[in-house]
This record gives sequence, C-alpha cells and structure tokens, in this order.
Amino acid sequence: MKFDYFVLPFLLGLIYMIVVIISKYAYWFRGLNEKDRLLFRRLFISKKFFAASGEILRESLLHNKVFKKNVFLGFMHASLAFGWFLLILIGNMESRIHSPTGMNPPYVPIFFKFFIQNDTNFIFADVFSFLMDVILLIVLIGVLLALYKRIWSKFFGMKKTTKQKRIDKYGLISLWCIFPLRFLAESATAAIYDNGSFLTDFGGKMISSIVEPNVVFYLFWWMYSISLGLFFVFLPYTRYLHIPSEIYLIIMKFAGIKTGEGKKSLINLHASSCSRCGICIDQCQIQSTLDFKEQLPLNYMKEVRFQKPHDQSINNCLMCGRCEQSCPVGIEINNIRLLDRIVPNIPDLERAYLKMEQNTKSAKIIYFAGCMGHLTPGTQKAFFAILKQMNIEFEWVDSSGSICCGRPLKLAGREAENKRLVEENSNLFHSYNAEYLITSCPICLTTLKSDYQLNMNVLHHSQFLKTLFKNLDNKVIKKPRKKIFYHDPCELSRSCEIVEEPRKLLAMFSEIVSSHETGLNSLCCGGSLGNMNLSEEQKNKVTQNAISSFMKHSPEVLVTSCPLCKKTFSKFANIPVQDISEFILDSLPIDKKIPATRLKHFLEM
Repeated sequence: MKFDYFVLPFLLGLIYMIVVIISKYAYWFRGLNEKDRLLFRRLFISKKFFAASGEILRESLLHNKVFKKNVFLGFMHASLAFGWFLLILIGNMESRIHSPTGMNPPYVPIFFKFFIQNDTNFIFADVFSFLMDVILLIVLIGVLLALYKRIWSKFFGMKKTTKQKRIDKYGLISLWCIFPLRFLAESATAAIYDNGSFLTDFGGKMISSIVEPNVVFYLFWWMYSISLGLFFVFLPYTRYLHIPSEIYLIIMKFAGIKTGEGKKSLINLHASSCSRCGICIDQCQIQSTLDFKEQLPLNYMKEVRFQKPHDQSINNCLMCGRCEQSCPVGIEINNIRLLDRIVPNIPDLERAYLKMEQNTKSAKIIYFAGCMGHLTPGTQKAFFAILKQMNIEFEWVDSSGSICCGRPLKLAGREAENKRLVEENSNLFHSYNAEYLITSCPICLTTLKSDYQLNMNVLHHSQFLKTLFKNLDNKVIKKPRKKIFYHDPCELSRSCEIVEEPRKLLAMFSEIVSSHETGLNSLCCGGSLGNMNLSEEQKNKVTQNAISSFMKHSPEVLVTSCPLCKKTFSKFANIPVQDISEFILDSLPIDKKIPATRLKHFLEM
C-alpha cells in the first residue's frame, strides 16, 4: 500500500472539512419548508439540473461574471478555482490509469509524484507530466496575481480591495502556500528522479543550484501536506466557505427557492456564499462618494453570516441594488436586508394615510400615481395629455389623494402594516375590473409586481408609451436637435429589468448619450427612501456626484422615468430635468393633434 506519514495533515484536514461541509449542507436543507424541499428534489430529475451544472461550471469554476468585470481579475479567480479543479481531476485520471485496479487511496493523486517516482512502464507519464506542469503554471500565475491585487487593486479595475479578518488571513496564507509548495516538492522530486516536465525540471535545476535536492525533498512534501490540511481546517470558518456553498446556492436558485421570512438557513447560505471578492465595494455609491471606512455591503453580509447584524449596517443602504447587480454569485442582498429590517410586535399605525374611496366605476386601463406621483404633478399631467390626444380612456384610481403602495412601510420594517395596505389597495384595484394598471413610479411598479397578486397587466408608463408610439408615423414626431442623457431609475432597471423600452421610445425623438453608468449599472439619484442613516447633506453629495458623472457627456436635457429621481436631480442639475413623458410631449407637433388613422389602439394589439 502506498503510504507515508506526511499525508496525514492533508488527510485529517480533508476529513474534517468534509464532515463540517456535509453538516452545513444538512442545516441549509433542513431549514427549508416542505414546498422548497420538494422544489429542491425535483430539480435533480428535471432539465434545470443540467442548466444548474452549466452555471456551476461558468461561475464557480470559470468565474465568467468576474471576467466581464476585469480580465485579470477573472483570470486570477478562474486560475485558482478551475486550475485547482483540473489538478485534482487530471491527477485522479493519471493515478487511476497508472494503477492496475484503477483504485487508489484519496491522497495518491495529490502526491502522485512522491509515490510514483520513476516508472518507465507508464506510457502516458510524459503527457501527464506536461499537462500537470501547464496547469500548475497557470495556478501559480493566479497566486502571483492575487498577491499583486493586495498591493495594487486598481490594476484589476478595483479602487479598493477587501479587508480581512484574522482567520481569513490564515486561510489566505495557507491557500497561497499550497501551490508554490507543490511546485517545490515536485521540482525537488524531478531533480532526484528526473520525472518532471518543463516547469518542474526548471524548478529542480534551480533547487539543485542552491541546495542538495535530497536534503529538502521530504521537507517540501511535508510542508505541502500541512498547507493543504490547514486550509481545509480553516475553510469552513473563513470567506473560503463560499467554494462549496456557492455550488449549493446555484442549485437552490435553479430550483426556484428564494429568501423570505422564516428562512434563516437559506439566508445563511447566501451569506456563506459571499466570497468577499470586493467587486461590490466600488459599486456602492455611499462607499465611493462619502469614502466610508466601512466596506458596507461586505460588512453587512459578514455580519449576517455570523448572525450579528447591527442596526447601522442594516439601515445604512440606499437599496439601489448596484451591489447585488454586480455580485458574481447573485446574492439577494436587498431582500435579506429588508427581512432584517422587519420590526415585530409594534403598535399599528393610524389609518390616516389610507385615503381610499369606494369605487363604482369600471375601466380597462387604470392609473396609479402613488405618493411621489402626487409630489411631482408634471409627470402625470404630461402622460395624461398624451393619452388624451390619442383617445385613450382610463381611470385615475388615486386622483383624490395619495395612496401609498406600501414600499416605505416595508423599508421601515413595518411588514404587518405593509401587508394590510397591500390587501386594501388590491381590493380597490380589482374593483375596476381593469386589464392594465399603469404607474409612473418605478418604486410602486416594483412593489405592485413583487408584493401584490393582481389579475391584470402592471406596466410602467414608459412601457405603455413605447407600445403606443411604435406604430406612429415618423412624420408626426418632431425630432429636436438635443442630446439627452437618459437616467435609468434603480427600481425600473435593476429591480424590474426595464431598460430597452424607454431607450427605444426616446430614440424616436432624440439622440441619447451613451454611458457606462446606465442600464443595469445606472447610478442612484441619492434620494432613496431606503437609507435610514444618511443626513440630507450626505444624500445631496451622492446626488451631486451622480450629476457630475452625467455632465461629463455634455447633455442638453437629463431625462428620467421616476418622479423621485426627477425631484432629486432637479435640485442640483444646471440643465433641464424632465420625466420621459414630459420630454415626449414637448417633442410632439405644436398643435398637439395626432391623426387617429396613424395609430393602432393599444387594446387591439
């Protein structure tokens, strides 16, 4: 039997890690409700399992999303993850092909060169040696890049790099030592037994020029085994737990299992899947604009993982979703934060904010302004003017006064009151027997889509206008020679993924300035209702910073599709700020009359 005492650190560390990981997998599964458990089991007998496997390969091993962020950052992560995976996979193939029975103890593929020092009868020896040296070289380059990232993160497209806990540092050092020590161990072996390839032969010559290889040969194998064992022991308690947990999270996502109330184990899985890669740091506008020392998204997820979230980190967030959008793992940071904000057992608020009247009307199209719609009346006035010229009939459900959609209550953690408000609003909306519910507020749109169960199509007014104008004769449209910057509201772009419709609509009327900080990467206006900690002055600084970014493109008009964004930007912008409906109304013919023959009615499409 192939055995040496130096394999014990590796073997014991591996056994310990496997036991801990299995116990965590069991904990995450036991915390699911019966419905989610059924979804989980069904995944393995459905086509989604193959899709989940592909996602694991692309993101857990190849880090496709990180590559899109920065090529060098992606290569660094992929070389360590996929490179190590290949070393294990090909090492297993090598040991099994070499063995007459095809079976070996689990440590033999890891220490193959030690146990098979010279075997001229193995015809594939040179091929495997070459492949393993190529992969080891790639991994070593990844280690060097990881070290360089700690020195100069800007090279990797990151203004700041992550801060490490002490135990994370131990895990990091042990990980960085694994592959250089493997290189030294195999190089010393190659110098003695001539069983290496281009990389390890070169390493063997270097070692021979410094010291007698026999002196350090056994020491290097012991050090390699110890570094592996230490990393396996540290892994469950460090950021590197994301390696096994991310795989489990991807399976959960493809099974359709989402975070929610009472799903503590699933929330812990999300937090454990955070690799603290640092990509989200620069995406946080509070972090970049106000230069906070705390790494807000990372600190919060770290606190959630160890079940110690603080009010400061829970509430100090714009809830814009930029960190979540940039997260390579797809952690549901916003939803987890909302769940953490829930305040149980609090007195019910007065019903003063409910100004609903009994409805006796019926309409195919109803419009909901919401709180911010009433505070920015120009938005709905322009929208209504366009509908009037097109002979589109509708009912305005909250014309007599503001009715809240419930989002502010949810952001404040008053979930019970939010649910009651949602129920009462739903009853009002359904009383119209409408086919379409339109709102100009992306915050309301997100809430209506996620928290309400409505038997009608819920649309943003930009979507509705896009459909109306798509069949309109171009001769009716007046195209002003104005360059516009279109700002994608957070809730409309990242939450509802409505990006193309407003752009296609605006493209009919004017030239749109292109920018990296639009679409799903759009900047928050700073007027978010989600942050409970920032002062007015701090929020204004976020707003001014966003406007400065827009002005680099020299637009003549700033157009947005959110009443809150319009109101926020208008305080500081030195160019006109308009809602998309206002800009379109200004771009129509002077007489504001549109021939009915040029338009197909929306409801007939």
